[in-house]
Amino acid sequence: MVKSYQKVLQHYRRGKNLTVSYKAVRVDWNTIVGTAPIAELTIASPEQDRELLKGHSRLQKLQTFVLQCANFIENDPVLLAEIENMKKTSPQTSPFP
Repeated sequence: MVKSYQKVLQHYRRGKNLTVSYKAVRVDWNTIVGTAPIAELTIASPEQDRELLKGHSRLQKLQTFVLQCANFIENDPVLLAEIENMKKTSPQTSPFP
């Protein structure tokens, strides 16, 4: 998930629009946007991502892990502010909602 997210961002930063970037990486918009909390948490706080991942089982659905990451981000105001700041200023994050 994170690699696809970063590849789309690379294409986007090269001046391509998001639609062209998704097609170049061969990934659907819904996949990137739907799993964005995983990528955002991994980029902003890799250690917290690893902690959440320890509690995740391969038997659980991916969407369950996405919700765990999103809830973790929402409940940590410092991390939420950091991610919002990264979205505005960093080339690592993007205009994804």
